[in-house]
Amino acid sequence: MRNVNTTQDQGSAFFNKNGVGFIDSLQATYAFNAGGTEESINTYGAIAFLGAEWRDPRTGQYRFFHPNVADEYIRDATRRLS
Repeated sequence: MRNVNTTQDQGSAFFNKNGVGFIDSLQATYAFNAGGTEESINTYGAIAFLGAEWRDPRTGQYRFFHPNVADEYIRDATRRLS
C-alpha cells in the first residue's frame, strides 16, 4: 500500500517501506505504508471477517458462519449423512 502520487522512491526503495499480513486468530488482513518524509501521508488499512449469515436450503434454518465454528458445521453435516 503506497501513495504513488507522493512517493519519490524508485526501484527496491519503493517496496521496503510497507507491509502486508494476515492474523489468523482474528481472521484479519492488514497493509501499511510507513515510509515517506511527510508523516501525515502514512497510510494503513485492515479487513476483518466478522462472519456471514446464511439459510440452509434443506432445513430453512438461518445459521451464522465464522471460521471458528467451521468444525461444528462439519460435525452437523457428518451426522446428517450417516
